[in-house]
Amino acid sequence: MVFIKQYGERRTGTNYLRALLKANYTNVVPLMHVLGDKHSPPVALDELWQDLRDEPDAAWRLVTEATFRAPAYTTVPEDPDQLAHMRSLADPLADAVVSGSLAFVLSTKHPFPWIASVAKFHGWFVPARGGLRMHPRFTGHLIEACKLYNIRHQSWLDHAVRYRSRSAIVRHEDLLADALSVLRTLANQFGLHQAAQELQDLELAAAAPFWDHLPITFRQMPFDPEFYRRRDYNSRLNQDLWDIVTRLIDWNLVSRLGYSADGNTSPHWSISSENVVST
Repeated sequence: MVFIKQYGERRTGTNYLRALLKANYTNVVPLMHVLGDKHSPPVALDELWQDLRDEPDAAWRLVTEATFRAPAYTTVPEDPDQLAHMRSLADPLADAVVSGSLAFVLSTKHPFPWIASVAKFHGWFVPARGGLRMHPRFTGHLIEACKLYNIRHQSWLDHAVRYRSRSAIVRHEDLLADALSVLRTLANQFGLHQAAQELQDLELAAAAPFWDHLPITFRQMPFDPEFYRRRDYNSRLNQDLWDIVTRLIDWNLVSRLGYSADGNTSPHWSISSENVVST
């Protein structure tokens, strides 16, 4: 089995990518919150293993301690189903960490559509003429979200460069443009076994699963990529709020992903890593 540890902010396509991988490949195990929250900076797994390698049941200790060091808000240390799931993965997953075969995939999204998606997710919108718009009373939350975006992406990009031979970056924009091409690139890089002769895209939007052991579910509505292609998200924040986002985002950092302050996403980009996903 190929274990892939996922990272990425909320609303960057992590659930969609996980569903695509599980629908199209037979030997892949995407890890959301096992080994640490997918929305948090990475746990230092190699260093943790050095501390635990001589302990009894070291594989179990590695998997559980990494998971609990950066717990997702849905991670419950006493939950019997979560514990049973980690127990079932402990030995082969620890082997993947020790052998250097654990793969990493970072999902990203341009800061502008991302902040509009996050604002909707957190309920920062109020009804307005022409649709929903973020209320200025949530400005403090917006500022904090932009700061965390910078911190987390710095940690994830550093991690991707450190483990460049087994890291990939999947931009939301590339998934919208050609999801199957992204899958083929990941399959070639990580040795994934295709489940059927033809790859299949997903017609429905993938719902956010509570934790790793639960089955994938879908919202009963098709995903509409035109919202992003038309940049309809521009109307979700007023100009003062957009100016805050533009001022606070570290554009030097995210330019490595092909993102610019004019709202554009370049098809040509690099993070100084040899193995990134790009169309």
